[in-house]
Amino acid sequence: SVETSSTYKTAEQMEKEILEKKDDKDFANSTFAKLSVRVKKTTKKSVKLVWKKMSGATKYVIYGAKCGTSYKKIKEVSKKTFTANKLKKGKYYKYLVVAQNDKGEVLATSKLIHVATKGGKVGNCKSLKLNKTKIKLLLGKKFKIKVKQIADSKNVKIKKHRKVSFESSNPEIATVSKRGKITALKRGKCTIYAYAQNGVYKKVKVTIK
Repeated sequence: SVETSSTYKTAEQMEKEILEKKDDKDFANSTFAKLSVRVKKTTKKSVKLVWKKMSGATKYVIYGAKCGTSYKKIKEVSKKTFTANKLKKGKYYKYLVVAQNDKGEVLATSKLIHVATKGGKVGNCKSLKLNKTKIKLLLGKKFKIKVKQIADSKNVKIKKHRKVSFESSNPEIATVSKRGKITALKRGKCTIYAYAQNGVYKKVKVTIK
């Protein structure tokens, strides 16, 4: 059978890969646009995550750990939110959400979310400031998105596990580089997501003429 990008792995294969992984890097085939997992709220001892509903998904499996340690399977939920409790204050944690259908196929694997609990010297990105949120380009032209992270407060430092990243909702229409350079490939419309390590994001609407 031909493996499609959407159901490239069974849930068992994916789980094995996650639980064996030792680093804090993203998984191959992970995507931001499909689930857009982000941090909604943090306290000294808890982290609340939210994400977009995915068509065909019957459950979302959450994996997580303290940054720099091996993953554990935390919970399976059917709703679009999850709160991790009993955490330590002022520490970075990492989370991953895997959307599955009722056949046990993986529909989407989220990008890793790195989030700090409150009460320490490290913090999170509260919002992103972009130079443009709507762009019109002619075929073949390029445009660079400039982005600035605004922290939770002036007293905390965002320790970067990952720089602000970019993803195109339709790479056939426009691609975006790691540094935020958009290239217009085909007439049409698409969305470029700019997202921080804790999943806080901004959309850039792109129209190619």
